[in-house]
Amino acid sequence: MARLSIQAGPTKFHNLLRILDNCGLLHRIYSQNVDGLEAKVGFDVFSMEKARRCILLHGTIATVRCEKCASVYMLENFLPLLKGGDSVDCPACLEKGREANASEKRARAPGRLRPNILLFNEPCSMADEIAEASSGDLDLVQNKHVLLISGTSLKIPGIKSILKGFINAMVPSKRTKCAIIYVDTSSKVPSILPEYTLHVQMDCQQFAECAISRIKSQLSTRDDQYSAERRDFRPLWDWS
Repeated sequence: MARLSIQAGPTKFHNLLRILDNCGLLHRIYSQNVDGLEAKVGFDVFSMEKARRCILLHGTIATVRCEKCASVYMLENFLPLLKGGDSVDCPACLEKGREANASEKRARAPGRLRPNILLFNEPCSMADEIAEASSGDLDLVQNKHVLLISGTSLKIPGIKSILKGFINAMVPSKRTKCAIIYVDTSSKVPSILPEYTLHVQMDCQQFAECAISRIKSQLSTRDDQYSAERRDFRPLWDWS
């Protein structure tokens, strides 16, 4: 599953995000996807820096995490072992064990590596970091800012909590001409969204295609200019 996911190509919506970023119109992406495709259009999803532009709320299948110490590694480094069906001990835990043995101290059993994704009903290992990032972003909300929501039913409690914060910061009584856009094929807008939400009843890929066309028309520029600032953050594993 990991190989199929990682070898997949970015969608038109991913390309829209790249264009918005290159045009200086994108502040942050909060993504529920675990395929890591945002990396293929230049977002550093593997960075742990607070300033990173894309936050993967549910992790990514391209990495693995120690069940004990929470150390994170690229999946590609352990493919030979995983292909054989073997469990993999955490390198950081093993190193601590060697240090303990050298000091004649009792070494603890190492943790095992597991997919670095959030499973159903599992506590989020990045909850504090995500809360800090979203809280900081709330302080940056200004007039005419736009919150674009797509590809989610908005039913997960953590997502709803983040969204409520942005909605409160963007209400007309606090900010002027802020907009909330919800792109979804459903006929109804989720109850969590305010009445002034602009509901675009359209497939997100179709919406992306229309948006890209409109941006190109307004800026009268060429495709190659949109990718001028692109950086490639794909891991060493062959994604082709």
